[in-house]
Amino acid sequence: RGDARLQNEDRERAKIDLQEALSIDPSYTYPGLVLFDAHLQDSEFAQAHSVLIRLEESVNEQGRPFILARYAQLAAKRNDLESAANYLREVCLFPSDRTWPIKASYDAMVDAGWHQEADKILQEVLEKAENFHPWVLIAWLESPAGEAAQPETTLRILERVNRIHPRNAQGFDVLAEML
Repeated sequence: RGDARLQNEDRERAKIDLQEALSIDPSYTYPGLVLFDAHLQDSEFAQAHSVLIRLEESVNEQGRPFILARYAQLAAKRNDLESAANYLREVCLFPSDRTWPIKASYDAMVDAGWHQEADKILQEVLEKAENFHPWVLIAWLESPAGEAAQPETTLRILERVNRIHPRNAQGFDVLAEML
């Protein structure tokens, strides 16, 4: 019901319905994520934060990157560069089979005007982290910093990514295109 009310522009009743759904089954995170998004869009940051705290109590390890990404979005909306950067970094290091958390965290920083800082985090993760989500490579390559990088820098990063993630074809594909 909450989703349908949001689509029909009945935002306040939608939020009530979503809150009720979250109360009935906190382990079903979908209503909580939609509720967070609605609060964030309405600049209701305290309420958005409360939803995240509640979701964090019931989310499993696989869902954690989605919560971290929303924390990054909230930090960016609150103009908290340090927290947004920390959440982006944490999302990049988190093992997951999904790319959305990285993209959402990165986009939140870019939308807040912190493009250079976000690009720097991606590059630092690629150059220094012991392990990271393989999609960080693509995010960096598509960023202004990645596009402007010297070929030697890109090759060095690609070789490192391919050593850390030998089963991930993306790095090898990009390396083959460069050579």
